[in-house]
Amino acid sequence: MTKKCSKKAPPDERHHSASDDAATATPANLYDYAVCPLCGMNRIMTTHDKYDRYGQLVRKGGLVKWDNFDPESTDFIQIRQQHKGEKGWVCKGFTKVPGAGKTIAEAYSMEHYQPVVKSMMQQIYRIVDELKGLGIKRKK
Repeated sequence: MTKKCSKKAPPDERHHSASDDAATATPANLYDYAVCPLCGMNRIMTTHDKYDRYGQLVRKGGLVKWDNFDPESTDFIQIRQQHKGEKGWVCKGFTKVPGAGKTIAEAYSMEHYQPVVKSMMQQIYRIVDELKGLGIKRKK
């Protein structure tokens, strides 16, 4: 099953390449995605404004952002509960258990999660080293 394009804007206006150079412009049916260097998940580079059925702005569009995780307070480890289907073997999904998650500091204090935190740290070092090699410096 394919997802239908939005009727609010033509496909070439909904998501587009950040490049305005004609030689590197992305055709209307191709989209730029940013891949998270930590987990490999991806998200669309550019989004459009989203409005509810009453015309109220729900979400401002723009370039992909990476600032949605507060390392001091956001759950790094989530605990989720599985919900079984009617026949017992079909999963109806998972829901996050409120208050059961662990921040990075909490996870690191538990021996079971330390390898996960250390692995993440090593990947962050590799990413920072690559950015420094490109001459990109941290904003203060």
